[in-house]
Amino acid sequence: MTKRLGIFLITMLLSITPVAGEVEQARETDRHTIYYNVLPTSALPEAMARAYGITRSDTRVLLNITVREREEDRTIPVSARINAQAVNLNGQLKRFSMREISEEDAIYYIGDVGVNRGEILNFTLRVAPEGERREEVIEFQRAF
Repeated sequence: MTKRLGIFLITMLLSITPVAGEVEQARETDRHTIYYNVLPTSALPEAMARAYGITRSDTRVLLNITVREREEDRTIPVSARINAQAVNLNGQLKRFSMREISEEDAIYYIGDVGVNRGEILNFTLRVAPEGERREEVIEFQRAF
């Protein structure tokens, strides 16, 4: 994959205009910022989805997470241990198989799962930036 496509993916996923209530969110810790968002895979351009082996569909959602470490006057990407899952209102568990994509100036994690129209998911993300013992737990809800 070309560097240009990777940078485009990062930019697309982290700055995409919210679709149907989807928003990028961030969690600040002492040294890191964890950015995360969820969006229907149908919102991805065809070339991007194909390059990353993602099925474009209104009934699949993509979870994207990136972790940046704050330094004096800049931030740098860092690897992290990521565990992500969601539970619908019927108690059905959906586990994300997250994969790391590392580019020259970025590290991000993506995973996708199937959803039903109108389904509400309660997400739990467990993120431990490289070198940190403490795991940050992020919980949020999204309706699809």
